[in-house]
Amino acid sequence: MPSSGLLTLFDMPNEHASDLSAVRIDTGVIEGSEISAFYDPMIAKLIVHGANRKVALRQLSLALEKTAISGVATNVSFLHTLANHPSFIESPTSTHFIDDHISELTQKDEQEQTLQLIMAALVYINANTCQTSTSPWNTLTAFSLNASNHYTLPFVDFSLECQRNNDAMTLVYNNEHFSVNADFNGNNLTAFINGEKHTAKFVLNDQSIAIMHSGNTHLFALKSKHYVAEKQNDGNSLQAPLNGTVVKQVASVGDNLKQGDAVIIIEAMKMEYTLTAPFDGQLSQFYFAEGDLVSHGDLLAKVEEAQCNQSL
Repeated sequence: MPSSGLLTLFDMPNEHASDLSAVRIDTGVIEGSEISAFYDPMIAKLIVHGANRKVALRQLSLALEKTAISGVATNVSFLHTLANHPSFIESPTSTHFIDDHISELTQKDEQEQTLQLIMAALVYINANTCQTSTSPWNTLTAFSLNASNHYTLPFVDFSLECQRNNDAMTLVYNNEHFSVNADFNGNNLTAFINGEKHTAKFVLNDQSIAIMHSGNTHLFALKSKHYVAEKQNDGNSLQAPLNGTVVKQVASVGDNLKQGDAVIIIEAMKMEYTLTAPFDGQLSQFYFAEGDLVSHGDLLAKVEEAQCNQSL
């Protein structure tokens, strides 16, 4: 789905690097650019060439691993998975390839997600450590969320515990223990996890931590100040999946709807999205009129759940 917002990080491969001499970048944006909902959702073209398909795909995979974008959702991770799919590398492909392999291309890599979660934890700990040394890992005793040496990090969707013992730190996730250490340089992270070295880029704010590692990007929401829509969702509503414009109210207030019936259509980046009734019920209210601009998370309409009538 197209995504709009501010490019908080836009780091594309260096076309002049010796290992990426076969790469070309075409783009019209820079870090700090605002991606609006009124234009094409493509923000850059990453182009490679090689003596043959396999050589070109290796260049593409490497270039994607050196691509780090934050602030808007992108398909970098998907493209990296696609470029490394064995059938895509070995076999002739057609325009049906993605449809034919969609489950494989969108399958979650649990090991990679765990690795990125550990790196996100290191970013959070670093940001909350007393910065009296060039390395926060030299001042672990100054970092304390509470009086205990055991505490849970504030991720919305993951339960991750940190354990400290003098100058050693262990993170515990899914009953697995990870011995960790880290170095930071700007938004570059070098993590040592169970003795293995990993490098990544990150973007941290009050609401989330974005980790970009080896062609994969994950956004970890934080409990402390995580996003809540201006109009609270009480479970009986339809919320905008992205910034856009209301182009049509398909139903009318008072209509009795079946689950899946079209309610309202919004448009963004030359594409239309139809929001449907989440369950059987009556449309009780629209919050925006046709032509209004809406933001991601805005409550657009409300459907009251149908009540069972009983005769006594």
